[in-house]
Amino acid sequence: MKTVTTREFYHKPSLVDQLRGNDTLMVTSRGKPKFKVIKVASKKPIYSREMMEMSSASALKPMSSAEFLKEDRS
Repeated sequence: MKTVTTREFYHKPSLVDQLRGNDTLMVTSRGKPKFKVIKVASKKPIYSREMMEMSSASALKPMSSAEFLKEDRS
């Protein structure tokens, strides 16, 4: 957990961008804690090799424009 003053937080909003996932930034005013900023870790989807091959193969399959329009509506 990193601690900064209100003034420092106001003048350097990039401090929030520098946080890593699940890190906390404590903002204080006159030595007393005012609020916490918590950056939530993002979850990236995990794809297996087979899933990536299936998705790329389905995206490249040939189809007529009528099939494309029917697929787009559903």
